[in-house]
Amino acid sequence: WPEAHTIHGHMIHAPPAMRGAFALYKGEREKLEFELFERETPKGGTAIDVGANIGFYTLPLARAVGPAGRVFAFEPAPGNVEFLRKNIAANGYANVTVIPKAVGAASGAIKLFLAAKNPGGHQTWDMKKQMSGLGDMPQHYKDLLDDARDDYHESVAVMQISLDEFFKDYEKPIQFMKIDVEGAE
Repeated sequence: WPEAHTIHGHMIHAPPAMRGAFALYKGEREKLEFELFERETPKGGTAIDVGANIGFYTLPLARAVGPAGRVFAFEPAPGNVEFLRKNIAANGYANVTVIPKAVGAASGAIKLFLAAKNPGGHQTWDMKKQMSGLGDMPQHYKDLLDDARDDYHESVAVMQISLDEFFKDYEKPIQFMKIDVEGAE
């Protein structure tokens, strides 16, 4: 699969594990989300993308707020941050600030559990630990736990920041926020 695809008017470079999906659906599943961003995010406004991944939603938000607006894109996974920056540059957006951190209730170092099969599935909670403590569970959850054992082999230390702390001196209103953090919402 090619590294880059044009999706909703944006050139998006993707890691190998995502390229096939991008080639097949080209952003059609997210068409309503893109329309929502354009309709609800005011020009010149401020938007936040928590769990920005490679910028799939950051880019439409950057277009929606326009050059006078600002998008803050929070993404803790180092590999995803590389693609996020590459995609912002490829689309010529100067109105996006990348914050290579996780977002949570408190600031400090945390573990990010890496999903080997899906760069969009990294998470800040230990699925194996959480699910193994459930005891007797339906087969569906046992299957998820088995997948987690196969997929989440490693974790990395990342920094986490609270939005309250990050924006404590930011004086403009925040008009739009997208959060997709794999169950840690």
